[in-house]
Amino acid sequence: LKQRSKIEPTIGLMKSKCRMDLNRLKGSIGDKLNATLAAIAYNLRMILRIIFYFIIYCLFLQSNQKNCQLVKTNW
Repeated sequence: LKQRSKIEPTIGLMKSKCRMDLNRLKGSIGDKLNATLAAIAYNLRMILRIIFYFIIYCLFLQSNQKNCQLVKTNW
C-alpha cells in the first residue's frame, strides 16, 4: 500500500500531462505502446529539466567567478 501511494502522483501527472486519459492507438499493442511512450515522455521531461537547471547553475556560477580561467599547459 505504501508503494502504491508513492506511484499514484506520478500516474496522475502522466494522465494529465501525457494525455493518457484517451488512447488513440488500436488494440492491446496500442495500449502498451501508449503507456511506454508516455513513460518515455515523462523521463525526457525530467532529464531536460535537470539539464536546464544545470545550465542555469553554470551560468550563474560563471557570472559570480570572474577570475576563473582555463590554464594552458605545454606538454
